[in-house]
Amino acid sequence: THCQHICEADGPLLLTGAADGAVRIWRQHAVVGGVPRMATSMQAVTILLPPGLGRPASYAWNGSRCHLFAAGGSHPDMVYCWDMMHEMCSSMIPTSGSTGAGGTGPSVDRLLLGVADPNLLLASCSDYTIRLFDVRSPRGPVMVLQPFRSMVAGVALEPAGRPGIIVAASEKGELV
Repeated sequence: THCQHICEADGPLLLTGAADGAVRIWRQHAVVGGVPRMATSMQAVTILLPPGLGRPASYAWNGSRCHLFAAGGSHPDMVYCWDMMHEMCSSMIPTSGSTGAGGTGPSVDRLLLGVADPNLLLASCSDYTIRLFDVRSPRGPVMVLQPFRSMVAGVALEPAGRPGIIVAASEKGELV
């Protein structure tokens, strides 16, 4: 569900993220005639057994800090922040704003990071909301918008590098 070039200054690396939360980083993927080599792999979100009972994972990459944000799996109401330099989860951000267990928050359908400000993380959620997070504070959303009465089909954060702008479209064709 996710494929992106990362850390291009250190050599071509390819980050792939699957719907089940499995993340793999590959080396030599762009070498003609070369065999891609896996640099590392991890499980970014927890899954239930049997597979298919959780939500598909979604991802966002912050290249300036080497952080991977992931949501989905058996705890779809949490956004996991992975420090990829140390390959560890550095924080978990609840979508509901509460830190208690119980899975009461909405699940995340897609994640986006700000272009002008990479500390802004936007999540399109299953309850028809768009939630804006400041990743420096893992306490929950700083803003919750509900522009539609139907699912959010697409969203753009800071289109064309314009700070403070969010554009969203619903599955019914509405645009805000």
